[in-house]
Amino acid sequence: MVAADTRLSIDVGGTELARQDIGDLTVNDQFGNTLVVPYKYRKIRPVGRGWAASAGTFITGSHMLDALQAAQAFEPELAVRTIRAATPAYVAEFAQANGDAIYTAPIMGVAVADNGEGAWLAELHPETGYSLTQTGDFFSNWPKSIPDLFQPSFDTFSEALENAKNIGDAVRAAAAFIGAARACPGCGPHVQIGFTVHENPDKFRMGYIEGAVDDIIEMSTEVIRSKIENPQERPVRQDVPHSTI
Repeated sequence: MVAADTRLSIDVGGTELARQDIGDLTVNDQFGNTLVVPYKYRKIRPVGRGWAASAGTFITGSHMLDALQAAQAFEPELAVRTIRAATPAYVAEFAQANGDAIYTAPIMGVAVADNGEGAWLAELHPETGYSLTQTGDFFSNWPKSIPDLFQPSFDTFSEALENAKNIGDAVRAAAAFIGAARACPGCGPHVQIGFTVHENPDKFRMGYIEGAVDDIIEMSTEVIRSKIENPQERPVRQDVPHSTI
């Protein structure tokens, strides 16, 4: 399972213009370029039978998520090779405009191994490019401005997930964890969640749900099931090298 809020902080030329949480976003910069950012799958992507999410600089993360989705690279080693292969062209195109911003997009993924488990974290290092930093069961890009809230939020999430009896329980737990970060101004009140259920050795079922954190937390499992969508390809973006989102 992956989950992310949907807030974008719009920064053009070093000045924050706005924050946006819901709906497609169109940004026009001072160079006459236009960036259209779809709301659907804003910071997460279905990748093969797994999922990936990005944090940090939005344009960098979105570019890498697109590459992973195109290659269906959900396993850790293939994911890192795919991101590394996509990095030189990205750096050549955007480095001059974005500067150090290209080095601020950790990518987290769900490998969905044959045993149904596995998560990974890849980070971009200026000297070596992207590398697989860790594999494990859980990764989070928790806001640095609210460190004291992480452990109690994580403990609550872990307990809820451990006691989950159905997909509704798991979705509510993920929404609550994302919602707990709203004490940070950079985190928004809406969440997008992608998951893969390993139903048997030969069958994986994927699903996607989005909405306001508070609404999802209060939904019954029946309502959550009715709102789950089958994953689809993310709409094509129009890239703008001069805008950092």
